Amino acid sequence: MLPCRSDGRPREPVRVDSPVKFNKQDHAAVLLSDEARRVSHAAADVRMEPGAAESAYPFPVGGMEERPERPALLLHSCCGPCSTAVVERLSRRFRLTLYFCNSNIMGEEEYRRRLEAQRAFVEAYNASADCAAPLSLVTAPYAPEAFLETVRGLEAEPEGGARCRVCIADRLEHTAVYASLYGFDAFSTTLSVSPHKDFGAIARIGRELALRYGIAFLAEDFKKRDGFRRSVVLSEAYGLYRQSYCGCRFSVR
Repeated sequence: MLPCRSDGRPREPVRVDSPVKFNKQDHAAVLLSDEARRVSHAAADVRMEPGAAESAYPFPVGGMEERPERPALLLHSCCGPCSTAVVERLSRRFRLTLYFCNSNIMGEEEYRRRLEAQRAFVEAYNASADCAAPLSLVTAPYAPEAFLETVRGLEAEPEGGARCRVCIADRLEHTAVYASLYGFDAFSTTLSVSPHKDFGAIARIGRELALRYGIAFLAEDFKKRDGFRRSVVLSEAYGLYRQSYCGCRFSVR
């Protein structure tokens, strides 16, 4: 069971490290519909004036970090290796739950291999002396067909272009919905630790979703201060499988 909200209200129980299933009454149910595809495209294309998003946060992250009890953060994790450096950076500021939501990964065998690397990191980190607080891991359903439908019409886009922005928006929207449903204080993603990911695009998408679902988004460029290099060092130290491509079939070419 996840800890209580920082405002003292109890959370709904969730199963850790197990597939997440939403019923039709949840507003998460729209995520696999045509409307979800439209929303993901809209979130990927959103533009905000500099400084506007910060003032528009429903709950400013900076204020939360000043509370006596660390706020609960749902951290979307793209893979085990990328999560290592991000967890190290955030673990003393937040109570972390990792959310493995990556239906973009091509092939169930590759998906399982990356999920096992994520589980291996969580288990090793929780048993280590560096563990500031135990990590929890929640896995979203693996739905590659839904991902392909979400990016339909964008297959020929270059890597890092519109298809990638829609993919990021789709995964972050699932994260925002889960965080909202289960009472987290904020959500974020490990994606910005990669030198191949545009932090500006990630931040715009996350902030737009924060406004839509009434939950704070932690916009932090984790590749700064040698974050990516640190993730390489840590993943080697933990003996984690490190993939050679982002995930979808289009990123391999």
